[in-house]
Amino acid sequence: MQQNQTFQEHYHGWIKKIRQYITRAFEDVPRTKKSVEMQEELISNLIEKYNDQLAQNKTEEEAYNTVIAGIGDLSELTESLRERHVLSAISPEERRRTARNTAL
Repeated sequence: MQQNQTFQEHYHGWIKKIRQYITRAFEDVPRTKKSVEMQEELISNLIEKYNDQLAQNKTEEEAYNTVIAGIGDLSELTESLRERHVLSAISPEERRRTARNTAL
């Protein structure tokens, strides 16, 4: 019983690290429905990949490092979410005015 509880605590610790990594990557992205969905989808996919690594007899640390290394650079994704938020903050009237001025 004690060993199983220790494994579960250890496992959940690594899952928490994955969540924290993605949360930090998204910390300066406005919390919109789209950004939250994207963040949760990333976390879900990473946990699945982490479990796949464990099933391939990797240690928890090896699995975590492989999963995190496989993410790559998230800056383009987070930047696009920030830009999308800024664009959505502009009123429809302002968008029309800007489009009209750009066309002239």
